[in-house]
Amino acid sequence: MEENNATDVWLSSIAEKLVNLNLDSVAVFFLETFGPMSNVWSQLGRLHLQPLLILLGPSGERLMSFLEKPENLERFLKKIEEARERKTRRPWMGGLFRRLFGS
Repeated sequence: MEENNATDVWLSSIAEKLVNLNLDSVAVFFLETFGPMSNVWSQLGRLHLQPLLILLGPSGERLMSFLEKPENLERFLKKIEEARERKTRRPWMGGLFRRLFGS
């Protein structure tokens, strides 16, 4: 269970970064096309991206291991959608607080 919570926190932070950089649509497109053959693509990615994975350290290996399983892709897509919803709610709430409290 602890591993699951740590993974969820990790996924949420990546999703937040993608949404803040406006790369969420690209990530969703990539993950949707990547999904049906995730095991094959992750093995090819390991082969061709190994020099970059070394630069990323343990997190690069963790990401490749994570993307091998199709159910993890769905979890990641869900986290991206949650981050999108939080981002779209922020301006409205901020505007409401500014109007109410004059900040």
